[in-house]
Amino acid sequence: MVVGTFHDEIETELKAKYPDLLRGAPTGTAAGFIITQLFGVNIFNGGDFACLQIPTEYDVGITLNLDRRDLITRAHKRNIAVQYWTINDEQEMRELIELGCDCIMTDDPILLKRVLSEYK
Repeated sequence: MVVGTFHDEIETELKAKYPDLLRGAPTGTAAGFIITQLFGVNIFNGGDFACLQIPTEYDVGITLNLDRRDLITRAHKRNIAVQYWTINDEQEMRELIELGCDCIMTDDPILLKRVLSEYK
């Protein structure tokens, strides 16, 4: 089980009260990790979260594509799982699987199960 929150203050409380709990990166922490990794300027990231739970793209005035093998590879080197949400398109599921993502969150688990069965 992994607990995730969008709020840094809740993350702070979770870390203090439940230090052994696996946590997803809150929004601010995830954004910091992603930006530094995309620009390759933070090779010694000290994040203590278990996973990034992210969309495939994020608009910050420009669109950042987050469905990237290099981002997944950099996260994996730090023992961080990369989980994408909310994926309901069959082709997009295949692309993420082939990139090496760790989890696909979907509103259509039957579709995902069918897609995954093709990768046995």
